[in-house]
Amino acid sequence: GAMFAWALRCLGRLDEALAQIQKTLEVHPDYSTGIMYLALICHEKGMPAEAISACRRACAIHPLPLGALGYLYGVTGRPDEAKGVLEQLRDLSSQRYYPADIVAWVHFGLGDADRAIECLEQGFQERTWTLPYTLSDPSAEPLRSDPRFQSLLRRVNLAP
Repeated sequence: GAMFAWALRCLGRLDEALAQIQKTLEVHPDYSTGIMYLALICHEKGMPAEAISACRRACAIHPLPLGALGYLYGVTGRPDEAKGVLEQLRDLSSQRYYPADIVAWVHFGLGDADRAIECLEQGFQERTWTLPYTLSDPSAEPLRSDPRFQSLLRRVNLAP
């Protein structure tokens, strides 16, 4: 369900991805990752208010979608709120483990390639389970031509 929706989204098949994630959420309405996917699909379909609302709902269930929330704030012209999410993530990381590559999402949204690459490299060092998803996600598109990003893709066997 949700992974299929994620794959459809990555292929740019947003209407199909939306239908798929809605079906998944009918069965599992509190699935935070699924709600986060819904948020990202809404964003890519040009529905920023719905995207942020859904992502906030996902964050109320589990902290992992905070990176996506920060990304959405950044790409919708709300940098102060994105930086607020970075502060939340710093606090959270001091109390429990949080994947460094997910923090990179906020930097994607803020257009800070250097800081995003640092977080991705840290995610690689930590061997986060989320790194392949982060590297292949459409939100990382602006970094795709960066040689440092290409190096990471090769190291996790995602290079074309």
